[in-house]
Parts: sequence; structure tokens; C-alpha cells
Amino acid sequence: MKRLTLTLIFTTVSLLMFSQSNYYEAIKQGDDAAKSGNYTTAIRKYLVARAFDESKRAEVQVKLDAVYKKIDDELAEYRGKDERVNSQNGLNKNNSTNNVPPKPTTHTIEKGETLTSIADKYGTNVKKIKELNGLKKDNIKAGNTLKIPQK
Repeated sequence: MKRLTLTLIFTTVSLLMFSQSNYYEAIKQGDDAAKSGNYTTAIRKYLVARAFDESKRAEVQVKLDAVYKKIDDELAEYRGKDERVNSQNGLNKNNSTNNVPPKPTTHTIEKGETLTSIADKYGTNVKKIKELNGLKKDNIKAGNTLKIPQK
């Protein structure tokens, strides 16, 4: 009986030490992953650590919150860079270039214009203009009005 009791005590102590060891190892791996920017691995390791020792739940939550904040900060920085790049490239919020004329619903044909030049001007193609205006041929006449398809 004494031997069984000692065995149970030894097993319990060993399991606790193993659990504590794994907790600290998981925390260390999570910290390393967070420092290197591998946030998915960091979160996973912190959750594993929490499973090893529920009494450290608050401590682990602080680490998780720090990783979530880093993710949010990087997303905000990325979005800011994306908007700066778009404005430097002449793109507005609609993702269209600022040097394209506004898209009217109609266009009055000027002398020398062709369907191709008009299509290029509005960022569309000849086929769409012909379909929208019921044209069977490419012949157009100065002074006539064409409907221009929206992008």
C-alpha cells in the first residue's frame, strides 16, 4: 500500500512537472513566433500553453491580446500604405485612373473620331458600343450621338 501511494505521488508530481515544462515551452515558442511575425503560430502556441495550465489563463490572454494588437497595427499600416500608393498612382477610391474622362452616358461624335478611338477614350471596346447603339457596321458620322457603356 505504501508503495502504491508513493507511486501515485511520484506520478502526480511528474505529470505536474511535465505539464509545467510544456507550458513554458509553448509560451517560449509563442513568444519566438510573435517576435518573428508568425502570428498564427504564436496564437496557436499560446492556446496550447493555456490548455496545459488553466491557472495561467489571464497571463496567456495578455499575450494573445498583444498578438492581436500587432495584427491590427500591421493591417492599419498596410491599408495606409495601400491608399498612399493608390493616390501616388492616380487611383481614386473607385479604383479608376483620374486622367480618364468622366463617363457620360452619351458622346457626340467629332470629325475624325472612330469607334476605336471613342472606345479607347472611355475604356470600353467597339463591340460594346455597337451593341448598345444597335450598330451593325463601324461607320459613324460626326455630329451623331452614341451611348457609352459603363465599365
